[in-house]
Amino acid sequence: MWDLFFVEDPLNPSRKIKKFSAVGPQGKAYDAWCRINPSETEAETIIAKVKSELDRRVHQHASGEFAPNLPHVVRLIRDRRWEEFEESEVITKEFHF
Repeated sequence: MWDLFFVEDPLNPSRKIKKFSAVGPQGKAYDAWCRINPSETEAETIIAKVKSELDRRVHQHASGEFAPNLPHVVRLIRDRRWEEFEESEVITKEFHF
């Protein structure tokens, strides 16, 4: 589960290093993630819901409808905004240009 945030150190494979900087928005998102401390199942649910919502908004925008941006990742995690999203199948429309 933590593989989302860490990778193997190429010089020392037994050591894990962060994929991103500890400061700035990515570090804050990591801290927020650690605070909620989701189980592996919860993490998979969160990721599935966010991906589903992102896909829904992309298709909504592509079809010419208004699609608001997703909240900033820190707010999304900290405020548990994924609970507002529904997991759904994305209906794809064919576009002919």
